[in-house]
Amino acid sequence: MPTDIHAEAFFTADHAAVESGKLYVNGGAWNQIGHPSFPAVQAFTVAAVLHIPWRAHGQNHGFGIWFEDSDGQNLGGRIEGRFEASLTPSALPGDYSVAPLAVNINGFVFQRPGDMRQYCQLTGPRSAGGVSGPFRRSTFPVRQLRLSRGGSPQPQTTQPNDAHGKRDGSHCVQCV
Repeated sequence: MPTDIHAEAFFTADHAAVESGKLYVNGGAWNQIGHPSFPAVQAFTVAAVLHIPWRAHGQNHGFGIWFEDSDGQNLGGRIEGRFEASLTPSALPGDYSVAPLAVNINGFVFQRPGDMRQYCQLTGPRSAGGVSGPFRRSTFPVRQLRLSRGGSPQPQTTQPNDAHGKRDGSHCVQCV
């Protein structure tokens, strides 16, 4: 059992919200996006599920989320916030909890296609002096879409027919 606060999940979604301690996600965990032209403006959500160990409950923690391009250049600054996790009445000594997080981002500007990295950094109560805590990173490509003759965007890559990569019309045992 991990003893430090960390992100068990960290992903992008079309939309996500936290309600009653649960993370509700629409269009979650996409691994690429595409636009027919650049710069392009997009709204999306960065979602995380944070693991909170027993000793970290009832303390003020912070998070930071930021984006970088493939050259390591910051895209759009840094989003920061604070949270405090508490235990449920039924918690036993040593129990951990999870804290869902959803940060909605409106009007994010992608200047050009390329790989984009998103980072999530967590800080603890002793980190007020700027000491960094653990972080998590994920990468996804931003692609240029080509337009079909009808003018609708077409991705430059094809998608598999099932969740396990079969493109020949057959299905694997798990997808049948």
